Amino acid sequence: GPDQNVTANTLFALGSNTKSMSAVAFANLVQEGVLSWDDKVIQHLPDLKLSDPDLLKELTIRDLLGMRAGFILDNLYHAGFIGQKSLDQLVTLMPHMPVFKEKFRKEWFYTNQPFVIASALLEKVTGKNYSAAMTDLVFKPLSLTATYADYDSAMAHPEKISTNVSINWGKQCQFDGYANVDGYAAAGSAFGTLNDFTRYLKFHMGRG
Repeated sequence: GPDQNVTANTLFALGSNTKSMSAVAFANLVQEGVLSWDDKVIQHLPDLKLSDPDLLKELTIRDLLGMRAGFILDNLYHAGFIGQKSLDQLVTLMPHMPVFKEKFRKEWFYTNQPFVIASALLEKVTGKNYSAAMTDLVFKPLSLTATYADYDSAMAHPEKISTNVSINWGKQCQFDGYANVDGYAAAGSAFGTLNDFTRYLKFHMGRG
């Protein structure tokens, strides 16, 4: 409610911190021998299409997670697809997202498209949806009991920010509620609490 204080168990959208967590999921699969960082993406997603077929033949998991895949514009974000498309629908849009061969592995660009592709790949190799894969590979092993990779699970969390509160970010802003961005999956769909995220940071500080 409007009179409740934020606590260490209050739910927040984790946004692009989801990317780091998704990389941990892939690291577990590499450690288990399920795949390698340098596997070609089309080895696992043979039906994937990109605007540059030659680049696609060389694209690896390392390229996706390292954001060196040749995408230099966040077309999905600027086209307003956040929360409007499912993961499968976003993947089918990839042939319309420009990639630049001259930038491939030469420059780093922060975009969401590589992690959308990585989400589909994670689902393929695990045989699970993205949320279930993240729960089994990251959240459960790290005892992140209040971290969720899908909207419906997150909305069942008991402590949430009320839409009746105003937040002062330099100016008074109205909180409009949590957004469902399940389609973005590894690019930014996760929710969690301060308690859980602190535990996640300690995992990294302890070198895993």
